[in-house]
Amino acid sequence: MKKIIFFIVLIVFSFGCKKDESFTYSSSLIGEWSWIKTCGGFAYHYSTPESTYKKINLAFTKDSIFNTYVNDTLKASTRFHTYISPTSDFPGTADIIKYNSSNQVMFSIIRDTLYLNDFCCDGFNSSYKRIK
Repeated sequence: MKKIIFFIVLIVFSFGCKKDESFTYSSSLIGEWSWIKTCGGFAYHYSTPESTYKKINLAFTKDSIFNTYVNDTLKASTRFHTYISPTSDFPGTADIIKYNSSNQVMFSIIRDTLYLNDFCCDGFNSSYKRIK
C-alpha cells in the first residue's frame, strides 16, 4: 500500500509542475534581510531567532549572489535568479527565486518584509525584515 501511495505522489509531482523560463529581475529583492520566523510542516513547526538562538541573515546582491549568514558567519553562498511562473494553486502568477542548487522558493515582498514559501508539500514559510 505504501508503494502505491509513493508512486501516485511521484506521478502527481512529475506531471503537476509546469516550468516557465521567463526570467525576470526583481530589484526589490536586492539587499539584506533578517529572519523573523519560520512556520509550517506536517506537524506544524514554529521557530524564531529567540527559540533557536540563531540570528539568520540573507543577502541578495545585484550580481546575483545569494549569501546566508548564521550568527554573523557565512554559511552558504550561491548564485540565484528570479522569474515569474504561472501557479497551479490559484489564478495568476508567482515570483520565484531559483538557486544554483536548483532549489527554488516562491517569494513576495510586502512593505519591508520578505516572505519565502516552499514549493514542497510540507509548506514551510519564512519571514524576513529588510535591514539594508
